[in-house]
Amino acid sequence: MIELEQKTFDLTFLQNFFTPIDNLEGKLDRLDSKFSQFNKLSEKLDNELSQERLSVQLRKLYETINTINENLVQINQKNLETFLTFQDILVSKYKQLNIDRLEKLDINQEDMKQVGLSLIGNKKTAKIINKASYTPSIEIDDWMDLLDYLRNNSLFISIIEDIETYYEKILERKLAQEISKIPDDFDKNLIEDYKIAFWKNSDLTFERYIRNIQQEQIKREIEKKGESIQEAKKKDELKDLKKKQEEQRKLYEDYLKYSDREFERRRRKEKREKLSEIAQKPKNQEGISEDVEEKIKKFKSKFENSFEDKYLIQKDETTDPRNIVRTRKKKKEEEYQKYLKKFKDNSNKKD
Repeated sequence: MIELEQKTFDLTFLQNFFTPIDNLEGKLDRLDSKFSQFNKLSEKLDNELSQERLSVQLRKLYETINTINENLVQINQKNLETFLTFQDILVSKYKQLNIDRLEKLDINQEDMKQVGLSLIGNKKTAKIINKASYTPSIEIDDWMDLLDYLRNNSLFISIIEDIETYYEKILERKLAQEISKIPDDFDKNLIEDYKIAFWKNSDLTFERYIRNIQQEQIKREIEKKGESIQEAKKKDELKDLKKKQEEQRKLYEDYLKYSDREFERRRRKEKREKLSEIAQKPKNQEGISEDVEEKIKKFKSKFENSFEDKYLIQKDETTDPRNIVRTRKKKKEEEYQKYLKKFKDNSNKKD
């Protein structure tokens, strides 16, 4: 019984219960045919056999078989009635359970439909199209006739007006929802500007509207900075150009004013660098990597103090710098007199 309750919805399982009924009916029909054959055979034997003893035995056998046949027929009929009753009860129960399941399914489908429509209304999901359906397009000539007809159709015009009114209400409700999200202390003028922009583009949210305004402000500031940089650059270029023109004008005036020799002298003088400018210039020191510096230190360490004694100028704290200058000056003077005398001797020999 437990197994039957678990499989009430299995149609194949139910058919397996109905199959023995068909088998039982077939066996009952075969039993009747066999018994009728036995009756014919017994009548034939009674006519052919004359011995009384054999006839009595056959009659007893016939009565026994007849009794068995009657009992079997009763049992089969009772079993058939029981199976048919069981079949009717089972089918009615299965039918009722199936009806209850379909009713629950209809209720669930109605709930699902309401939930689905609300999600579609809030644009949180999309309706699934099970079948690809399309409407054949109208020919261009038919469209022209149809448009002329619709322009003069009062019913069509009223429907369009109702659709426009309904659409405006939807947009007003959507706009009210967006405005409800705005803080109370927000700029009223900005809210009014957003309303105007919303009616131009109904998909525009307030958050995206504010983001677009900020992006436009940043873009304008960047453009202004770029323009100011370009103007400053143009001013510097104009200033340099004026300076070059002034230098060229002055150079031309000097060329007309002085002689060629004086003009060239002044040009060379201008090209010379002043000592103050040379002192102000930073020394170009080539960067030495850490590896090279480390190698130099290792090389110096090999020679210890002998390297400094041989290759570096030693500083003498006891010597007066003025004496060093006098000594060098005297040495230079001697070298000069020596070369001057040699030059004069060579000149006299040539003469």
